Amino acid sequence: MTAVEEVVQIPFFQGIPAEALREIAAQSTILTLEAGRTFISQHAAAEHVFFLISGSVHFYLHFHGVDDLLVGTMRQPGALLGWSVVRKPHRYTATVRCEAECRVLRLPRDVLISLVETQPRLGYLLLKRLAATLANRLEQTRDLLVRPPVSGEPTSLQ
Repeated sequence: MTAVEEVVQIPFFQGIPAEALREIAAQSTILTLEAGRTFISQHAAAEHVFFLISGSVHFYLHFHGVDDLLVGTMRQPGALLGWSVVRKPHRYTATVRCEAECRVLRLPRDVLISLVETQPRLGYLLLKRLAATLANRLEQTRDLLVRPPVSGEPTSLQ
């Protein structure tokens, strides 16, 4: 169980009804993960959505015969990780590994889906925020392809 005060600090959840915040807090867990720890594995069943509270993570894509390729870094507190929970076939699209010690909020997929399905206005707000997150990441990825970073400069997604 997580304190409501911690949940409301995550921008994704700001401004949502108190009852929903209490439900999210009751059903979520705050995890402290050491550097190097993988907590999302590419192609694994997407059972949880995560929100980065502190620390930084690396995103990796696995390519057969090449191993894992680093494709991005996230340091933004409140960042949503594991958005695949809302789209079939509910499999994570990348591996996420802690670059440094991290604190994350872990929320089960069924809790998020229940809120979306049983509270249409709240569901609309949450899915709108998720869509904005994905649109921002797509735009950043496009910008990286058009203007590659200077050699040695890390790729950072928001």
